[in-house]
Amino acid sequence: MSRHGYLTTGEVANLIHVSRSTVSRLVDADKIKGVSNPITGRRMISMESVTKFLHARNLPGGHSLLRRMREVYLACRSDVLRDRVRQAVSAGHGVSLKTGESGVEALVRCAVNGGPNLLVIGDDLEDVAAGTVIQTLRRHHTSSVLKILLCRTREGSEPEAEFSAADTVLTPEVWGQVDGLASRIAGLLGIRADDGKEAVGPHSHQRRWPRIRLCLPVKTFVYRPDNPRETIEGSAVLLNVSEGGAFLSEMNFDHGALPAGAFRVRLYIDESPLRQFEAHCRVVRMQSNGCLSAGVQFVKLSNTSRHRIASLVPAA
Repeated sequence: MSRHGYLTTGEVANLIHVSRSTVSRLVDADKIKGVSNPITGRRMISMESVTKFLHARNLPGGHSLLRRMREVYLACRSDVLRDRVRQAVSAGHGVSLKTGESGVEALVRCAVNGGPNLLVIGDDLEDVAAGTVIQTLRRHHTSSVLKILLCRTREGSEPEAEFSAADTVLTPEVWGQVDGLASRIAGLLGIRADDGKEAVGPHSHQRRWPRIRLCLPVKTFVYRPDNPRETIEGSAVLLNVSEGGAFLSEMNFDHGALPAGAFRVRLYIDESPLRQFEAHCRVVRMQSNGCLSAGVQFVKLSNTSRHRIASLVPAA
């Protein structure tokens, strides 16, 4: 059974803040629509029905449910393209990104049930030509809902005719601009241009500081406020930062698990333009959809570090 358009009972429970048993009762009462896998018996819930359920009761989350469940798979060897796609997907707030470097990985990931909604593929793969990957997926019966974005990285790699089955083909001049790439990805995923913007109203807030888009490796140290010396070390990718906080993606931990109670995160960056940058943070939002991501707010940041971030803001 394809995962496209469906959620597990656990995912629905997290989205509407109820227990899994409550979700099952809602399905039994025909308030949301679900189907069962004939082999495993596992329930899958229609995303469309959950969206209607939220809208009918004026509950938050209905307008962004489909957007938050989108998945992008990137297959390329170019570090530059990888960084641009990471920044572009970050601009879409909540669209998950998974990456690989080979055509075989792309074929396996995209041909199976529950594959990504969008494949972004570079023409620099060494094992299987990008054109071959695209044409193979187009012939595969499970790829009918798969959108494909081909990014050229070098001249003469494959003739344009080989990419005719892709939905969109971009040159480096186009995908090199993060805003333009984000717009193309949003369009292929069916996301409205304003879906990525935060609402402004009586129950929301305007950003106090501008965000600066970056793509930097980060060392993370999770600790409990009452025991700061005992840490869980890990890594992440910083996708944007402001004087107030940052957004981290692809969070991984070397050992252990996140504490059950309150915890803080210490960040350390040793890459330009934030070399030897350190900050203590609290997590204000966290999501897991293919990879663990978190929005953090700085609770301990030196004036020097704050000024370094401020210096990165483009002049008006």
